[in-house]
Amino acid sequence: VFQVADGTVLVGSAFPPALHRFDSHGKYLGSSRLTESRDSEGNPLPARFAEWKMGPTGRPLANLFAVPGPGQGSRTAHDLVAFADEELGPGARDTIVQWSVPATPASPSSPIDIVPARPSWSAGPGDLIWWSPGTPYELRGYDAQGTPVLVVTLDREPIRVTREIEAALIRDLRASAASGPGGAAVVERALERARWPNSLPHVADLWVSHPDGRIFVLPWAADSFDASAPRRLDVFGKGGRYSARLTLPSGFSPRRFANGAVYGVERDELGVDYAVRYAIGPVE
Repeated sequence: VFQVADGTVLVGSAFPPALHRFDSHGKYLGSSRLTESRDSEGNPLPARFAEWKMGPTGRPLANLFAVPGPGQGSRTAHDLVAFADEELGPGARDTIVQWSVPATPASPSSPIDIVPARPSWSAGPGDLIWWSPGTPYELRGYDAQGTPVLVVTLDREPIRVTREIEAALIRDLRASAASGPGGAAVVERALERARWPNSLPHVADLWVSHPDGRIFVLPWAADSFDASAPRRLDVFGKGGRYSARLTLPSGFSPRRFANGAVYGVERDELGVDYAVRYAIGPVE
């Protein structure tokens, strides 16, 4: 969910990829949907998902990707796309960067990566896009035209996946699926085909703060699946220099960093989610 300068509220849906518009009072204004993608021979491509974020100039950005089907290879193509504010479609699409990461093809018999290495990205001031492949521990900066401008690598040993981590992840998956219709059955079928990695991916998520352009990276850790454990983030300056570690309270899920604060969600003892803002002290 994002709000642009004129007060319009944009709500992006992951599947099917669409952008819904509301005015500042919540009145529905309309929706724009991505047309079906086809290859050079006109054949339909696999259904794609969208991860939406707002660019520094208020332009909607989407990371479009599709899990490859049988016979379509073992990599997922990610397209970071910018759109005009008015509409979505082939004419409004402006591909900035394209990435490719390993993936397990979607097949009833193929194994499922329980802890996949997935790319994380965020848009920052100065039209810079920061992206991480998940593994290795690497941050890549791109300008608004998709030209690489900076690569930051942090030499850190991966976290080995132990029996304790496997058990904690299984508990987390089962707990998250318990409230959804048919979710428990889906999780159990997935666990039957689970493929466990030797180590966790390096990067779980990243954010860029406004307006200072600092980069906050959440690395995977041995206690990442322990809800009572605090979250420890690596902090980089806008030039990519590693500067500090920031510890967030346990149970707090960060959503956005801006103006010297972090905004996110916590859940109380009754299971009610609510928004929280924490001020960030000096971390240099």
